[in-house]
Amino acid sequence: MNNYRTADTWLAAFLIVNEYELLDVDVSNPRCVVFVFEPHAIKMVRPYYNGAQVVALKFARQIRRLKEELYERIGENDTTNS
Repeated sequence: MNNYRTADTWLAAFLIVNEYELLDVDVSNPRCVVFVFEPHAIKMVRPYYNGAQVVALKFARQIRRLKEELYERIGENDTTNS
């Protein structure tokens, strides 16, 4: 079974809040960063788009953490490619 991949930061935060493991962040194309999750994370995509609820504070914290990690990784990728 293939890992679940998404470029949606908010969906990624939702999955993490729901305890799905973030396996990798693919920053090979900084214009389209992809979050890679365990295959079973796909079962939470429909509930997310149907308005499933999570604790707002946890969700906001996770979005902040993901953005911080993206900035770090993209910065590392830029210096490696220079």
